Amino acid sequence: EDALVTAAVHVAAELSPSLDVNRSLQDWQAWKQGLATGIDPRASQDVRIQMLNDYFFTTLGFRGNRDDYYDHRNSLLPEVMARRTGIPITLSMLYCGLARSIGLKAEGVSFPGHFLVMITGDHPLVLDVFSGGIPMESSNLDELLRQVSGGESRYGSAEQWLTPASPRQ
Repeated sequence: EDALVTAAVHVAAELSPSLDVNRSLQDWQAWKQGLATGIDPRASQDVRIQMLNDYFFTTLGFRGNRDDYYDHRNSLLPEVMARRTGIPITLSMLYCGLARSIGLKAEGVSFPGHFLVMITGDHPLVLDVFSGGIPMESSNLDELLRQVSGGESRYGSAEQWLTPASPRQ
């Protein structure tokens, strides 16, 4: 999980040399430690997800940037980390890394028009990190697919899109 965050921080620094790579990576390590300190590794998947959500959205204060979605800083991971706001893919990258650091099996999902997170394990769960980590039921996913397709069925069923994205993707 660290390799993807590290790579994204370094890519951002290539695009914006004034970004402090070391500070971003130090913050990342501190966040992982802060989260792990309060979690019993034997806790259930549901308990760990709830604690992760409390930590990520409340303690750290991350949120989706609905006010200025297309701001280029939403795509630069160190900016997202510093400003605590971003787009679905950058928020999901951080969320998945933290989830894995506490033993959750978390993967990003390239859903059409909206990046999601899938937690596998005790029971599969799809989360919308951009919207505060809300669980996405089948009906929510179908509605999201209808929204991005303009009401057409050109994307097929929502279920077919729930495959993990590789780190390269």
